[in-house]
Amino acid sequence: MAMVEIGDLKEIVLRASKLMTREDMPRIARQRSFTDYTTATDIAVEDQIRKELKERYPSSLLVAEESSSLEYGEDWARSAFVLDPIDGTINFFHHLGTSAVSLAYVENGEVLHGIIYDPYREELFSATRGEGAYMNGHAVKTSLTCDLGNSLVGFGTSPYSKEKGLEMLRVAADVYLNCQDLRRLGAAAIDLAYVACGRLDAFFEKDLKPWDFYAGMLIISEAGGIISDWEGLPVRGLEKQDILAASPALHKKMLSLLEGYTGKGHFSEI
Repeated sequence: MAMVEIGDLKEIVLRASKLMTREDMPRIARQRSFTDYTTATDIAVEDQIRKELKERYPSSLLVAEESSSLEYGEDWARSAFVLDPIDGTINFFHHLGTSAVSLAYVENGEVLHGIIYDPYREELFSATRGEGAYMNGHAVKTSLTCDLGNSLVGFGTSPYSKEKGLEMLRVAADVYLNCQDLRRLGAAAIDLAYVACGRLDAFFEKDLKPWDFYAGMLIISEAGGIISDWEGLPVRGLEKQDILAASPALHKKMLSLLEGYTGKGHFSEI
């Protein structure tokens, strides 16, 4: 297989993202519930990226939101691309302008390249392992904020389950009492990119899938931040994860707030 270069991946993502900005009237193609649906544009973006990746890297696997051949918990034995064609589909459907394409390249379970592109702000976040993190070619670093009381924290609420969403709001209320303020953007990939560049000091959400965070995981690490589960353990494999991302100065402080919510007893099963 040809060497995977991040420049080639950027071009593929940029071309496919034009399908998002050209769409004036998003159309629901598949609907699982009133809060869980796929638009025709999600499918079109994924199909275009799949086609280009297959042409360049025919032996690689694609693990994608709208169609994946792997089950949760299963690991890959060869190189793979992990794709969310539109992270923030509900935002996209409602013309909110806060959605992104997220693409990661993985070998033997290790993320080597990560890209998050917000076509509405024309912001391209990227990282290659060992080479730092960048936004539009400029190096980025996580926040220098040391005091949780001065921090701006992002979170997500599991929109596919209203019960879990309410439980997450209770967690958020505890964090809110200890930080300066909260933000809920509705697109985990953008939240993670914002932690990487210091716009957010931390971000937390439960039950994220690999295409939600694999690119962001590398970008945050290369920006000097820490990403883990809610118990402080490394994030690995393809199963759903409870994610905490933060600057080094705030990671342990955030863990101390979340540790009471790590047990299954605090969250109902879907």
